[in-house]
Amino acid sequence: MLDRITNGIVAIVKDDDIKNLSKKSLLDFVNIVLNKELFASTLAHGEFAIDIKKLLWQIPNAIFWDKMYRFMIGTYSNYEYQIKMCEKFHTDNKQFKQFVKKQIQIIEKLDFDDKVNWFSNLTRAFLLELIDEHEYFNFSFALRMISTENLTYLKKIITMNDVKENSILSLFYQHSLVNKFTPTTYGSSTSEYNISDAGIKLLKYGIDVDNCDKYQ
Repeated sequence: MLDRITNGIVAIVKDDDIKNLSKKSLLDFVNIVLNKELFASTLAHGEFAIDIKKLLWQIPNAIFWDKMYRFMIGTYSNYEYQIKMCEKFHTDNKQFKQFVKKQIQIIEKLDFDDKVNWFSNLTRAFLLELIDEHEYFNFSFALRMISTENLTYLKKIITMNDVKENSILSLFYQHSLVNKFTPTTYGSSTSEYNISDAGIKLLKYGIDVDNCDKYQ
């Protein structure tokens, strides 16, 4: 099933139909992904449509497809981004499929709508070469592993100087989102932190893109 979903998403990204994606229903979208290679057969398409309706009644599947649908619309709302994605992998279809498979696995693990939106933002930043592929997947891993509430707290650190150690900061440090240094207060054994370049990029290109100017 994962290979089939991957092939369907790859086909959509390479297809002009993506420009009309926002006009499709969730059921239409699932039909397109799972049946992209079967549209030539009306009979096959009709049979699969019945199965897909049953599939969407299963809560885990419905949640996954909703996230995938919103990610695709959020990422490719501008046709320019579809072109850029195709340009990145135009000579290596196998590499493109592996890249999309990683994206699907990430989306499956994202647990809140905000994280799906942030992942879309990061994907556009990657396509615009504002972040590289290593940063893209590192930031995506942070989205998977850190709660939405804690990630939002990262925005507060940008306005603080030398924040005292706490459990959230220790978690950020594991993902290189903050710098850790020796306390400036004499006799203190508590580490202090400030936001790292990686943390600023995650805010600027993922979590807080509407206010990206303040991260210049």
